[in-house]
Order: sequence, then structure tokens, then C-alpha cells
Amino acid sequence: LGGSSYTAESAYNITTTASTMDADLVLAGALTPGHVRFSLESPEVVGVLLTCSGDVPSNIKEEFIDQGEHYYGIWEYPQGGNIDNRGANRDLIGFGGMPNTNYANARAPFYVTSGEYGIYVDTVSLGHYTIAIDGKTSFDFDEEQLTYYVLYGPDYGNILNTFNNLAGPAWMPPDWAFDSIWWRDDDHRDLGHWDLVENRTIDSAQDNVEATANHLRYYKIPASAIWIDRPYTSGTWGWGNMDFNPAGDWFPDGAPNGQAMINYLENKGYHLLLWIANRCANELYTEGSTLGYLFGGDRSAADVRRPEVYDWFKDKLDTFVSMGVRGYKVDRGHEGEQPDAAENEVVYLFRKLAAEGQMDRHGSDYLIHARNCYDKNRRHIGVWNGDTQSNFGGLAVSIKNGLRCGAINFPYYG
Repeated sequence: LGGSSYTAESAYNITTTASTMDADLVLAGALTPGHVRFSLESPEVVGVLLTCSGDVPSNIKEEFIDQGEHYYGIWEYPQGGNIDNRGANRDLIGFGGMPNTNYANARAPFYVTSGEYGIYVDTVSLGHYTIAIDGKTSFDFDEEQLTYYVLYGPDYGNILNTFNNLAGPAWMPPDWAFDSIWWRDDDHRDLGHWDLVENRTIDSAQDNVEATANHLRYYKIPASAIWIDRPYTSGTWGWGNMDFNPAGDWFPDGAPNGQAMINYLENKGYHLLLWIANRCANELYTEGSTLGYLFGGDRSAADVRRPEVYDWFKDKLDTFVSMGVRGYKVDRGHEGEQPDAAENEVVYLFRKLAAEGQMDRHGSDYLIHARNCYDKNRRHIGVWNGDTQSNFGGLAVSIKNGLRCGAINFPYYG
């Protein structure tokens, strides 16, 4: 409150009903009281609401005595290299540069313990978790009021099912998403070789994409989709102009006819996926800056918390959806594109708008995966594991990341 921290030391004015208990809280040194409400949401769920009477808090923290249990969940990346979170002390936000991986940033304000319960905080605000340090486990979030739920088991399956009912359900991708999907880091490279099916020299990125489809069929390799990474649009950085670089102004060997390329792949039995990010360059940057839609700075994110900005970016992506693009790999979102305080909400909303654009045209027949995912994004997308290294260390952390994603109900992972 007002830049100072106050601890609840006692309760008074306690009132109860058949399903609730309310109490005012004495905050040591503060002039105004806090307030807590416990509500029995179901036989397995108790809701807890923390507020303050009079003053508006900027951050609310809850702390428990550690019972020596194991804690699973919260982050995809294994803090301390473990599945168990004991000893972890980190913000609930994207981070990178960890051993054996680049950015592995699926996360949720939820953990389940070996003590037969779980705790879920229903928020998109910036938060912090401290797990089993100095005999205490705590979380705090930059909220004016904080709601969390205590989920009773007694077993892990029941706890995770209750969590799924509160924050899920997890998205089920179409069958073709479980087939192999093929990718190059840059389709403008490795030109000049021969397309064995079309009997032509590969002279452009479009030729390269089409040749990938041809060679998969030629060698009888099962596959369902081809994914194009950045750069693929016109303009610097190869992203932000909603095209396939028809003029070849920045990458001379682009895709002169994007619609024909998509049609070619579909006729061969392959869907096309694209790289996207809420990181504005070229047309997105120029138009977004003029309209006042960006947070500011080089390659800034658009503030999709604002409804008009949400619709604007969704309309931009619809350019590709209308051509038949069937999904995305969503990159970035954790490298200063927006203030840290806004990251969780912006990440959630951008992936949601990308999925809604696909659903408007393709229903459930689309595929989106992202390396930065927040909580209820599980309803729309899966997790990309964030560039793990191609060695045994990378393999080990990928297995741990996948298991940890299961604990926060992101079952589609890869």
C-alpha cells in the first residue's frame, strides 16, 4: 500500500454462512484493514479473495508454511534442473538464455503438491513465486485484489481435472498436427539445386517450399504441413508487410506468387504454416505507430489489451488466413517488446487473437504452437519447446520441459 508492505497479523469481524467466511484483517502499521473471503466453490475447491478496505494495493502476497512436500507446475523450464520446484525463486514471466535451451516459456499460476492439493491463482498480472525457501512458500501478484483457489485431490489426477475445469480445457489439435511437419530456417538459402519432380532449378524461396513438398512425396516421407520461418515478407527483417515478398525488394529470391504457392501445397496434400510475432516492423510498425497502437521502441509489440488494437492485428493476420494459411508458430514476446507488467496479458491475448482468426475460417482444423504461452492459452494453442540445443543436454531438458508442461495442462508440446 502506497509503496510500503504490511503484514496481516490478526482477524476480526468474522462472519460465516453455509458456504463462506469473511474476515477483516489487521495490517500491522497500516491505517486501513485488509479483507479475506473464503468461499466453498465445490466440495473440492475453496476460493480465496484478498482485498483491502479503503486504500488500493499495488501488490498482494500470500505465504504458507512449507510442509516438506514436492511442488510441480508453474514454469515449463526446470528451475534448478528438476521436475520438483523446491528452492525456486523467480518471476512468473518469460525468460531466456537458460542452459541447453533458448526460450522455454510456457507458464501458469498453478502448482500441485504431494500434499494432496493444488493452488491456482486466476490472474494475468506480473507475479513471483518463492517455493520452499526458509520454510515458506509464497506468491505475490501486482493486483488490487487477488483471487486464488485451493484444489483438493486427494490424487494428482483429480487435482489436475479440477484445474482443467477452472482454467482449461486444453486444446485438441487436428489429427494432421501429429504427423511430421517440415521447416527450414530460411527458404531463401540453398537455392540452385534441382527439383526432382518438376525437373527445374530451384531459383526462389517459393521454389524451395514447393520442392520440399515434392521431395517428401518423391521419397514417400509421411508429412502433413510445411512451415515457413521468417524472413518471408517484403521489407527489412522479413516480417511486418503482410505479403510473401512479391517484389523481392529485400530478399530478391522471394515468393512472387504466395497464393499460387499455397494452392500448390494444398493440391499436394500439405498445409502451410507461418512464423508470426507481436513484434512490429515495416507496415505493422509504421501504421501501428501512426495510430498510437504500439508500446514504443524498436520492433515494439502492439498493445492488444485495447479492443481496437486487438481487432487491428487480427485483421492483419486475416490477410494470410484468407489465402489458406492453416496456422502459425508464434515467436518472441519476452524480449522487451512490451513492459514486464503487461507481458502475461499481452502474450495471452495475442495468441488468442491468432487462434480466433484461424477458427473464423477453418473451425478447429488449424495448428498453432508458441514458445511463450500463458495459462489459458492452452484453450487455443500448443507449446513449442523454444530452441533446445541439438545435443544430449538439449534432449534431457526437452523431456523435462514436456513433463512440466503436462503439470500445467499444456499437453500438446514439441
